[in-house]
Amino acid sequence: MNYLFFEHYAKDSYFNMAFDEWMLQKSTEYESCFFLRLYSWSPGGITIGVNQNEQKAVDFGNLDTTPVIRRITGGRAIFHDESELTYSLVVKNNQILDPTHLNFLNANITKALMLFLKEIGIDSEFVKKSSRSNAVKEFFHKAPCFDSFAKYEIISNQKKIIASAQRKFGNVIIQHGSIKINGIVKHPAIDATANNSIDCQQVTGDDFRIAVGKIQKAFERQFSFCFHSQIMRPEFVNEVSEIEKKIRINSFLKRKIIKQ
Repeated sequence: MNYLFFEHYAKDSYFNMAFDEWMLQKSTEYESCFFLRLYSWSPGGITIGVNQNEQKAVDFGNLDTTPVIRRITGGRAIFHDESELTYSLVVKNNQILDPTHLNFLNANITKALMLFLKEIGIDSEFVKKSSRSNAVKEFFHKAPCFDSFAKYEIISNQKKIIASAQRKFGNVIIQHGSIKINGIVKHPAIDATANNSIDCQQVTGDDFRIAVGKIQKAFERQFSFCFHSQIMRPEFVNEVSEIEKKIRINSFLKRKIIKQ
């Protein structure tokens, strides 16, 4: 198993989504792998789920200059502000992604994130059953991510603090997650009603690095392995850049990523 770790501080929306897609593509070169990436946003951006209707999910009249990008994962619209920490992971392993083991993987990802929250003094629990409203078509397309609960998402004081979106491609899984430890920052283009009790503040470089170290260690402790920080070779940078160019041309496109 190849355990690779990536981190990026204050990158824009196009780069962030391009890099996650690149990780998914890169997984095809390995028989088995576990990639973990931690990153932040500058400036902030909105992403929508792969199956969402962008016209229903986003009020483009109130968008201003904020970019909107269709993710390659499911879920609903979310504003990624500059105070947010985001994780993404790509896992490829026939055994761990067998249907009988997928819940085990999801539970352990959740437990790793809860270990991180506990480390920074936040008590949390995970959602054991998705909200019924998730199955309502109109709610799915229009409601923002933090206005509902999905199984294995994490709540604190009965309010969602980490929202995640996942998608499976054959024997590869990719998952993004927004860690709102600094609170939910609302955007006028998304009709959000959710809020939480934590005051919002911009993530600084030092705060980011400290949090990154704690999240990395939490995953290593939960899964009993060590990540290796991956140095981006010039060819890797070029590959990510090519994906980023495609996203900029048509950010709403349902992009073909890897063969399933």
